[in-house]
Amino acid sequence: MTAFSAAWTLLLVVPILYWQITSWSFNGEWNPFPISKALALAGFGPPPTYVTASIPDPLDVNLAEGQGLLAWLLDFPAIGLLLAVASILSAFSISAGLIQKQFAAIEE
Repeated sequence: MTAFSAAWTLLLVVPILYWQITSWSFNGEWNPFPISKALALAGFGPPPTYVTASIPDPLDVNLAEGQGLLAWLLDFPAIGLLLAVASILSAFSISAGLIQKQFAAIEE
């Protein structure tokens, strides 16, 4: 089952990579596809943040740093995340197959 999930995860890489390569060939510029854009297309965008034009409160610095870290993590390429998930699922599939072979050898 994990091999099936890994295959589906890799199938998600194909349209993203196709879009990036075609836009690169037409524009000569590599357009990144971050995780935040994939989540926004799926309807899981961040809630709107309303910022006033005044000087920020010194007590709100930690909140701003936390949001900056989250924004930084969401700017990672979606292909990298999908490939990492697919490789982890493949490793689980291989290890599950090896464990199954060990138990089959014990039963015989």
